[in-house]
Amino acid sequence: PGKTFFQKLDNNYYWLMLIGFIVSSLTSPGLLMLAGRTLRTERLVKERTRKLSESEQEFRALIQSQQAIFWRADPETFRFTFISDQVEKILGYPVENWLDDAAFWVRTMHPEDRSWAPEHCKKLTLKGESHQFDYRMIDKKGEIVWIRDIVSIVMENGKIIQFMGMMIDVTEFYRVEEKLRFNERKYKTLFESTFEALIVFDIDQFKIIDANANTLKLFGLNEQDLGQLDPMGFSPVLQGDGRPSLLVAQERIAEVIEKGKIRFEWIHIDNAGNDILCEVNMALLPSLGERLAIVGIRDITEQKRSEQEIYQLAFYDPLTGLANRRLLLNQVETEITIANRNHSVGAVIFMDLDRFKILNDSLGHHIGDELLMQVAKRIQSVLRDEDLAARMGGDEFVVLIRPHGSSMDQMQSAVLKIAEKIRRTLSQPYLVKGYEYHCSSSLGISLFPEEGVDASEVLQQADKAMYKAKELGRNTVCFYHISMQQQADDKLYLEKELRRAIKYQHFNLYYQPQLDQHGVVYSAEALIRWQHGEKGLISPAQFIPLAEETGLIIEIGQWVLNEACSQLKQWREQGIALDHVAINVSARQFGQADFVSSVRQAIETTKIAPSSLFIELTEGVLLKDIKETVNKMHALKEIGVKISIDDFGTGYSSLAYLKKLPLDQLKIDQSFVRDIMVDPNDAVIVEMIINMAQNLELEIVAEGVENKAQKDFLLARGCLIFQGYYFSKPLPAEAFISYVSQNEMQ
Repeated sequence: PGKTFFQKLDNNYYWLMLIGFIVSSLTSPGLLMLAGRTLRTERLVKERTRKLSESEQEFRALIQSQQAIFWRADPETFRFTFISDQVEKILGYPVENWLDDAAFWVRTMHPEDRSWAPEHCKKLTLKGESHQFDYRMIDKKGEIVWIRDIVSIVMENGKIIQFMGMMIDVTEFYRVEEKLRFNERKYKTLFESTFEALIVFDIDQFKIIDANANTLKLFGLNEQDLGQLDPMGFSPVLQGDGRPSLLVAQERIAEVIEKGKIRFEWIHIDNAGNDILCEVNMALLPSLGERLAIVGIRDITEQKRSEQEIYQLAFYDPLTGLANRRLLLNQVETEITIANRNHSVGAVIFMDLDRFKILNDSLGHHIGDELLMQVAKRIQSVLRDEDLAARMGGDEFVVLIRPHGSSMDQMQSAVLKIAEKIRRTLSQPYLVKGYEYHCSSSLGISLFPEEGVDASEVLQQADKAMYKAKELGRNTVCFYHISMQQQADDKLYLEKELRRAIKYQHFNLYYQPQLDQHGVVYSAEALIRWQHGEKGLISPAQFIPLAEETGLIIEIGQWVLNEACSQLKQWREQGIALDHVAINVSARQFGQADFVSSVRQAIETTKIAPSSLFIELTEGVLLKDIKETVNKMHALKEIGVKISIDDFGTGYSSLAYLKKLPLDQLKIDQSFVRDIMVDPNDAVIVEMIINMAQNLELEIVAEGVENKAQKDFLLARGCLIFQGYYFSKPLPAEAFISYVSQNEMQ
């Protein structure tokens, strides 16, 4: 007490300083702690931010590295807000296409999946259901990529807050699945096959695990047997090569493991206990772990037997059992060599049945075949064991008489006896399926050896001799002579000259008048003539058959058509009135696809009246193809052309189809007209033809009228048009016009 204020203050100052120091001492650590905590917090925040950034980068890198496309989209607009870079690797399109174009996903989807996949995803998404579905996309290369889209939906308070997913390329999965389905279908198809026994075999366990119904049937098994069945249970102990079946089977299994599939022959025992030869096809099956093989078994016992038969058929005729052409040629060639070496003589007899075609056509091929078999037996019955009978085909047979004579004369005498014996034997009546049939034969003989003549030529010589026998009246025997070769050479020369004649048009048309009952020239038939430079006028009977045989008749027929139409045009311009001109058309020419159009063109070119042209067809044309014939005839009638049947009565026409044909005229063949005054049968036939033509309302023409008596007979029966030498022979065009003019003046 008593101290001044400053003294008191000074004392208090120290206390204050002391208190401040104490307070400062107490608060400084706290402040220091507070400051340090703030710094640590900042460092911690920075560290965590860095780690989050790194994690996000790592996450993004992880996403981009996966073989999948991660995406995120707006749940309301379904527009992509994020898609990983893998989209370009998998589908080829840049990320920008997906983010900038809201419709890009749908537009690049396969058209078939586009119709359902987007709507399917939207429907489940709006329900808040996470889901996955597979669909196809078309990548930038235009190829199909299968996508499995796994969609995740995150909901909060009933609202979608996350809409994201992952697209996985599952193309390979579908490819494998399709392959498995294919293999399954293939396996199933094989397994259900009705042609083979099939077994599924476990290679490692050496056990049958499945078999189809054919297997059970073939080996007499039940389904219950399969599990306990020894795979070798239906194989014999030894195979065909004498080795144990088990050993051979083990070798085959090792082979299929190495190669994947094999085929081999195997002897099995069927349900009757018989050994059967089988073809076995074994192939590995795609499987999960175990090694399975499918084994196809086909019984080829009969096939092998058939192969042996086929081998026989290679040298023997299947119908008659005789040697065929191949074996015959081999044998003749061999015998020619032997004959040359031994200075002996052999012979070939070539025979053909007369009128066999009529039997075949009338009674059927089965009757014809039966007759051929009987003929073969008869031929063999008269031959020696060492001689060979063969069938060349159809109704042609050949006999090889092996060399045994020392001279041509001796062999000629011996072979003639054999040939005559064959001819007489074949001429005896045949009983075929209840029919008694008489059939003669024509035989040609060629002797060998002859210098420079091989087996084929020997047969050709015998063939020519056989045709000579037919020309001599059939049912006879003829030897081959050099003169026959001369005929063949003449034929080749004639063919060459005929081709030259066609090229340079060395032909003329002659016209034979057709007169009515009053003696007026009504029409004419155009007949071709060949004026050869050296041989003069060559008869159509000589060159027309050759033209038919070689096919040259088509060009010749076209020339006749054009020439006749041109002549009609010329006569019309000269004021010569004919009802028509008839031209003959061969079966081969009529059968041409463009025949009708060629007729139309000839008429249009010459501008003649179509009705002034008659097409004459033989009955043989009608027999080729009646349906096609009728169609062509109707086509000709539509043009306006008229149609005549030439040489009527010599073929096999029947009223059944004559009524169907659009005919205008029938021509009675001259072979009937020639003898109507001396042969009652011909007279009856002619009268029947005339009556039939009248009933069918057809014009009737008689060919080959050579005297007044024939004309009067025909006229009395109702035939009003005549053609023949009684009136005129065929005439050149100018002479024909003179004949017409003189006829009109009478």
